[in-house]
Amino acid sequence: PPVSEAAGRWVVWSGTAAQLVDLETGADAGKPLQHSPPTDEEGALANSEILGAAFSPDGRRLVTWSTRELRVWDAATGEPSGIMVVPSGDIW
Repeated sequence: PPVSEAAGRWVVWSGTAAQLVDLETGADAGKPLQHSPPTDEEGALANSEILGAAFSPDGRRLVTWSTRELRVWDAATGEPSGIMVVPSGDIW
């Protein structure tokens, strides 16, 4: 799976979830960071598979993205701190 690294942690993502991993111990660092499947205008589930992740330069935030949403997470707590959903079309 793809990986991004910052401040002694990795983030590994696959499917609709990302997981922070402690580099020293190899243990999961908190709960999985889950993208919930958004729906389009007709109510159909849109693709929410995570395509990438990156830490902020200071390592305090993590961004994950799919074709329809971008999520910002607090890297220390794993709590979401922002979301942007594209109403139609793709982010790209």
